[in-house]
Amino acid sequence: MSKKKGSVSIKQLAEDLQLSPGTVSIVLNGHGEKMRISKTTQERVLEAASRMGYQPNVYAKRLRQGKDENSHLLIAVFTPYIKNVKNVLGSVMYGFQTVILNEQLPVDILMQTFVYSRLSEMKDAISSMYCNGAIIYGVSDDDVAFLQNESFDVPIVLFNRATEKYGSVYVEDYEAGKHVAELFINSGCKSAGLIMPTDRSKAGSMRQLGFMDGCRQFGLTLAPRNIQEDLLNVDGGYAAAKRILEGGNAPEALFVQISEMAAGAVHAIYEHGMKIPDDIKLISYGDSQLEEYMTPSLTAIHMPMEEMAAECLHLVLRMIRTNDWRPISRIEPLQFVFRQSCANPPQIEKDGKE
Repeated sequence: MSKKKGSVSIKQLAEDLQLSPGTVSIVLNGHGEKMRISKTTQERVLEAASRMGYQPNVYAKRLRQGKDENSHLLIAVFTPYIKNVKNVLGSVMYGFQTVILNEQLPVDILMQTFVYSRLSEMKDAISSMYCNGAIIYGVSDDDVAFLQNESFDVPIVLFNRATEKYGSVYVEDYEAGKHVAELFINSGCKSAGLIMPTDRSKAGSMRQLGFMDGCRQFGLTLAPRNIQEDLLNVDGGYAAAKRILEGGNAPEALFVQISEMAAGAVHAIYEHGMKIPDDIKLISYGDSQLEEYMTPSLTAIHMPMEEMAAECLHLVLRMIRTNDWRPISRIEPLQFVFRQSCANPPQIEKDGKE
């Protein structure tokens, strides 16, 4: 039975014909003679394409068009799907939109979704057949291992993940976590708790490690029962904070490792009859707009998501224009935004005076 028109990909045609996707693509693009593909093979490909209802991919067609300075480039942005996690990409996409409009960049963004830790399933999409370059967000260790073991024919930039093989734009997450511990101890706290998502990226793991190392270095007690993980959303933050508080001996400070969990943690604290910052100080990571307008407002580490997205786009465009794909890393600075939940402690000079 023939397939419905438009339902067949080059990969499916190749599997049906037992040919490589590259060979099928060359024939369909009209370059069979130039690449010395036999007439028999060309006829097989064209007959199968007609029979199975193949229609050319509009993006692939555009990629074959002129590549002068005025041509629009297609940049594929690969983003992970993590169950129950929402609204993580808003600032990243806004960063892309802002830089494209403000600088009038000849760029179109092609969104590609993959299941977290299964980027390998998108191997065929990271290709010059579909895009001019790729920006990949939210990769796991398994995803990085896949990227390290593969070679691609388009330049790739990783968002907040540094590797030696690909370009990257990232922040110093380890130092951020360590500095939170230092702020707590300077604010007079002696014990702390940590809330983090179950599915953590490498960046999240580095924040965790930095905070735990900082607690040890600065003498801040971090009891194992006060380290809790849960789903990366408001409900997860609430559940994790509730387990900490119901365990007895509540900590004097709490680091919520990602802002999407912060509102839930705050609700659990007040439900437990405690006040922020009188009974427990709180710092979150991410600095969502909601945190500024909560009562009390939350001190946060501001991650420059929009600026990082813009820098990723600039970097991949530079690699495309220059045809120089050597990995370049850009480090964006993090900034503490001090609000009511944890004030900025006074600076102490070496002689002990403020």
